[in-house]
Amino acid sequence: KLKFSWKEEREFETIDADIAALEAAIEENQKNQEAAGADFVRLQQLQEELTDLEEKLEYKTERWMYLTELAEKIEAQKKYHREIKPKENMSLRASAHTGVAIP
Repeated sequence: KLKFSWKEEREFETIDADIAALEAAIEENQKNQEAAGADFVRLQQLQEELTDLEEKLEYKTERWMYLTELAEKIEAQKKYHREIKPKENMSLRASAHTGVAIP
């Protein structure tokens, strides 16, 4: 049976906001780079920060894809159990009472 771990569930609840925050931080960093002008020390710091932010965004995006796919599989599994399993159980109960299997 598929399901989220406790940690994955918490992460899935917040990952959209995490990605949005990283995208905003990247945009802010790029504006700061434009404003830094010829301050090469500051530009170097900002570039290092940008690289770090982009790596974090890439990781979060990969996690978002994994968690979204897992959530879809979990939902499909739940749907299967809601729709298919009750029909199977009803057929089994009916055949137990009548001795005849119902397809």
